[in-house]
Amino acid sequence: AILGAGRTCPDFAYLYFAAGFGGGVVARGAPLRGASGNAGEFGSVLPEGWHQPNLENLRRHLATRGLMYDSLRVMLRDLDPIEPAVEEWLDLCAPSLNLVVSAVFGALDPEMIVLGGRLPPPLAERMIDRIRFNNPARRGHHRPEPRLVASTIGSDAEAIGAAMLPIRAAFFQ
Repeated sequence: AILGAGRTCPDFAYLYFAAGFGGGVVARGAPLRGASGNAGEFGSVLPEGWHQPNLENLRRHLATRGLMYDSLRVMLRDLDPIEPAVEEWLDLCAPSLNLVVSAVFGALDPEMIVLGGRLPPPLAERMIDRIRFNNPARRGHHRPEPRLVASTIGSDAEAIGAAMLPIRAAFFQ
């Protein structure tokens, strides 16, 4: 919220991709925690049986196509984002991501949705190309859709964000 997207946008959702899938919400420049501290658990929006768009599932999918990686770290280091098996995985993820971003869009109306976590920016950009919002016309008009962007912070976004909380509290309130 202070170093990344939040510099120019006070209302955004952050989709976090790693071994799991989740995220966070920033509203009016402040983290939205929710009643129990669980705001941004975007993976729970997906019905049982839907494809979870996380990087561990990408690693497993690649293994079924003969591309074996010992860990996420190794996969992310060596991954060719234009590999056909990556294309297949992106296609598998599209319905789940469309549901999540449409739910975020409908419920929160953010200005921007950021794709980040350990997701490499070239892979995030390829995801963004596939995402479609459910945005039915109301009285002949569609609502303005949030911008979809790849995170500029890098794979340590959660640590950087946590480290910035006391600085934010001390100097940006």
